[in-house]
This record gives sequence, structure tokens and C-alpha cells, in this order.
Amino acid sequence: TLLEYDNVINEQREIIYEKRNLILDQESIHELVLESFHNFVEDNLYEHTKDGNFNECDKNEIIEYFNGLLSTPLTEDDLNNREAREAEEIIYTRLVDSYEEKIKDVPEEVTNEFEKAITLRVIDTYWMEHINTMSHLREGIHLRSYAQNNPLREYKNEGYVLFDELLSKIDAQTTTYLLKAEVRQNSE
Repeated sequence: TLLEYDNVINEQREIIYEKRNLILDQESIHELVLESFHNFVEDNLYEHTKDGNFNECDKNEIIEYFNGLLSTPLTEDDLNNREAREAEEIIYTRLVDSYEEKIKDVPEEVTNEFEKAITLRVIDTYWMEHINTMSHLREGIHLRSYAQNNPLREYKNEGYVLFDELLSKIDAQTTTYLLKAEVRQNSE
């Protein structure tokens, strides 16, 4: 039984380490960064939509939230009469434009190192936090058997949800840090 519990975290570890190795092995991870941006926008809009549409309150929250990251602010006109997918593309394009504008004068090798350093730091920070969370979950999961639930199945289900949240947090923090951080080049 212990081995089955360990398999849950091992599968997650393989995914995270594969992601880390991909970052370390590539010269440029710019495409991975843009993918994180897209996942971040998609996750945020998914929280605020129902049946592909959002109400006025959600629209204002979305505009306010993303304007904290964008160099060209969103307006209500950008999202009015648009479905979530259209809004997603508009916001994603604005994020990418803001980021590209920020790094346009920075040499490519500096940008590559900047993107790698931020992404790896975010992954490592959230991975350590996730390991602690899974450890706490495992310590108390046996109590579920009193409620006639299979503790291993509950551990797998909750572990999957926590891992999915981990990946979303990684995308969100990577995007936020890259958009808000200032890129400087050290002069020799």
C-alpha cells in the first residue's frame, strides 16, 4: 500500500522534472513562456465564465486584474459582446505584446537566461510547497476510511486536483513575474 501512495507523488515528480529538464536543455524557452501566458489567461477566464460568457461584474474583475500586468490597458469595449474565446485571444495578444515590448532592447542571451531563471525558480518554489502539501494529505488520509471511503482513491483524487492547481500556479506566477520584473543587463 505504501508503494501505491508513493507512485502518486512519483508520477507527479516525473512530470515536474521533465518540465525542468526541458527548460535546462533548451537554448531558448520563449515558446514555453508564451504557452504559460496562454494557460494563465485561459485559467483566469475559465474562472469567470459560464457557458462561454461572463457577466458585467466578472468582466470588470478581468479588466482590473489584467490591467495590472499590461502596458496597454484593456477597456470594456475590448470585451463587450465577445465570447470567452475571443476575449482570451485579445488578452493573450496584449500580454505577449507587453512582454515583447519589454524585452525588445535586451540581448537574446540575456532574455533567455532571464526566462529560464524566473521559470525554474517558480517551479522549484511551488514544487517544494506541493511536496509538503502532499505529505500532510498523506498523514491524515487514513481517517477517510472511517467515512467508508477508500483512502488510496481519495489520496489519488485529491493529489490530482492539487497537482492541477500546482501547474496553474506555476503558469500564473511565471507570467506575473516575467511581466512585472525589470530586465537589466550587467555592464562589465
